[in-house]
Amino acid sequence: MDLDDLVEIAIKTEPVHVEYKVRSGDTLSTIAQSLRINREEITKNNPKIKNDVVILNSIIDIVAEIPKIDIVRADKDEAREFMVYIE
Repeated sequence: MDLDDLVEIAIKTEPVHVEYKVRSGDTLSTIAQSLRINREEITKNNPKIKNDVVILNSIIDIVAEIPKIDIVRADKDEAREFMVYIE
């Protein structure tokens, strides 16, 4: 098994149901961005959302595909910048 195989396994997603409570300053776009989904995924599960307007303290039902592990792949040279060498 090589690195690409391991990455593929690690980033597989599962559908997860989330109840999100709208906070001050939230917009449909910022909620979608924070959950790494698009706005359409939110509105299709929430017919009460009209004209992309979310109401403070309302609960939004979201089903999102969430990876089990977040992985950031870096080049070898980039990874060195974050390594700590102990002698």
